[in-house]
Amino acid sequence: MDVVFFANAINAVGVFFGLMAHAYISFSQQIRKGHGFYLVSCVLIVVGSYLLSSWPVIALNVGWGLIAFYGFLYASDLKVNEKILGISTRLLWLSLLVGVLAVCVKDYDLAGFSVTSIYILAYALLAAKRFSNIDYIWWCSIGFILLIPHLVMVNQYSVLAGETIGFIIGLFGLVKHYYPAQAK
Repeated sequence: MDVVFFANAINAVGVFFGLMAHAYISFSQQIRKGHGFYLVSCVLIVVGSYLLSSWPVIALNVGWGLIAFYGFLYASDLKVNEKILGISTRLLWLSLLVGVLAVCVKDYDLAGFSVTSIYILAYALLAAKRFSNIDYIWWCSIGFILLIPHLVMVNQYSVLAGETIGFIIGLFGLVKHYYPAQAK
């Protein structure tokens, strides 16, 4: 079997688990289960990306997987992490500013890197219980909007499709949160 096809098949299953995680975080209060799905997603994507020698994706998913593992365990002593979490929140805003400016000057690679920071920092804050699932969905939605030009520029249409599905899931989660009577 062709390695590229096999690796993309593994990554597709990983993306599916990532979308399941996003659905759990968007639609339910079972955030721990969402972290578990993210952990499985990261392992699969690391394996598939290793076969394709995609080191940035491996690095992103190793970091994301460590955060998912932390979130799955729900560490209870957050006082030790309070300074780190405060810095993370400031870095999140800085990443957003850099991303918006990068899109304005059409530096879509820089916008992509800033979105990676937004995703990881927002997920770390969610895992540390500093963000609610709604805060997380908002930040991921903003990141997705900033990421679109980069994905189109580098012909990452399968990633764009997965990100779009995740964005739609997030929108339904926001509707369910803000308009609970209409969501039923």
